[in-house]
Amino acid sequence: MVVLNNSWSEGLAGSVSVRVKAAGFPVERVDGFQSVYNVPVASVLLDSEDADATRTLLKTVRVIKRLVPRQQTRVVGTNTLVLAAAKDLPPR
Repeated sequence: MVVLNNSWSEGLAGSVSVRVKAAGFPVERVDGFQSVYNVPVASVLLDSEDADATRTLLKTVRVIKRLVPRQQTRVVGTNTLVLAAAKDLPPR
């Protein structure tokens, strides 16, 4: 899983990644979100083969507000789930 920060809140992706790891998901990268796709709320960008993992993630990491098919986002560079943390999330 990749956790990206789509806010001006420094450290948001890092604090969300702690929750993701505590739920048993490996986090391969924490970084800033750079895309033309707008992520107004915490979202998981996924491919169709990620459906089962995404359902588990939604149940265990209760910060996600939206699921977005990756092909709608033009987000590339990884073949894993992407959680884009947005400004609607509190840091802890």
